[in-house]
Amino acid sequence: GRLKSRTLAAAANLDERGQRMNAEKQAWATELDAWTHERDPYSVEVANDSKYMHPREMLRALERQARIDLAACHRIAARFELHEAIDNHMTLLVPGCADRFYLAPFGMHWSEIKASDFCEVDMSGKLVAGKGPIEPTALYIHAPVHRLAPRARCVLHTHMPYTTALTMLEQPGLRMAVQSAVMFHEEIAFVDYNGLAYDQSEGERLAQSLG
Repeated sequence: GRLKSRTLAAAANLDERGQRMNAEKQAWATELDAWTHERDPYSVEVANDSKYMHPREMLRALERQARIDLAACHRIAARFELHEAIDNHMTLLVPGCADRFYLAPFGMHWSEIKASDFCEVDMSGKLVAGKGPIEPTALYIHAPVHRLAPRARCVLHTHMPYTTALTMLEQPGLRMAVQSAVMFHEEIAFVDYNGLAYDQSEGERLAQSLG
């Protein structure tokens, strides 16, 4: 009887914990939605019946959604501390283009970025649309990767602390030690650190490592 009571109590605790986690997830999703849409001119609802949209309108809708998604990536990364102040970058190719990408202006913290903040930059570093300074190392790394690895439509460059710690080991690496790691087998590339990126050769080196 006592064992059964303990088992029922443990099950009740697990169920309560699961409900609490679900509530926290829902609250976070609501908060994220408010972050990325509040006072944002790009957060216009798009009609679900997109098959009747004019191609130009559809492209604008895709661009708008791309900006919203990239802003959400920045906010989520900041939430889970995958950043290092303002010295990180995330980029996304402009829908319908292979030679332009969205980039946040230098100086903004990831936790405050909105969809309307992004600059549109070409592969040479020219500002096509938007305002704000463009950080050179963002171009030196992201432009070559987008250019040489077309399948890399989105490039997320993060500085999470535990990965930084891992790279400081004498023999860094992620070992496929458990079955749940199989999905990453031969999907992770390791390259030596060459210091700060002062030209596009660093981005070209990283792009080549992607295969």
